[in-house]
Amino acid sequence: MKSSLVAVNRLIESITNVLAVVSSILMVVLTIVVFLDVFSRYIFNLPFTFTGELTALIFPWIVFFGTVIITKNDENVAITVFKEKFFAGKSGKYADLMIYLIMIFFSVFLIKSSFDLSVSVYRQTLPILGISKSWMYISETFAFCLVLLILIYKAILLFFGKKNMEEQQ
Repeated sequence: MKSSLVAVNRLIESITNVLAVVSSILMVVLTIVVFLDVFSRYIFNLPFTFTGELTALIFPWIVFFGTVIITKNDENVAITVFKEKFFAGKSGKYADLMIYLIMIFFSVFLIKSSFDLSVSVYRQTLPILGISKSWMYISETFAFCLVLLILIYKAILLFFGKKNMEEQQ
């Protein structure tokens, strides 16, 4: 069992490291695109037509990649607030397990909802770039599948008495 948990931990670490690099690259691309758009619009009075759509396409991927990384690192402030408000005075392990179960339920809901949305807009294309709008919405599905994996893993660790991923190494 421990070797399986260590393997899952390594997989999660690898995935989040790749996502951090990809989101950094996307952030640089987004910054360059927006800068070039502003520069061309105000200096040459000739705006690029594709920048609005490209920005709308890249931004959700950056946000949802960040969601995965934040979940892995337990950096979500709302989780702490929720725990303090509704589980004050209760055993830490059981309160944390309940929070993980709520987050797992929410993640499953978001996976299904975002997938349904991306399927429903599959035939709609971005007018200038000519690619499907579903690429904007599938980012949420992709990210919350990873979030779900992380949450299930963390719940299993907690159930077996491990507080965090680092204890598995």
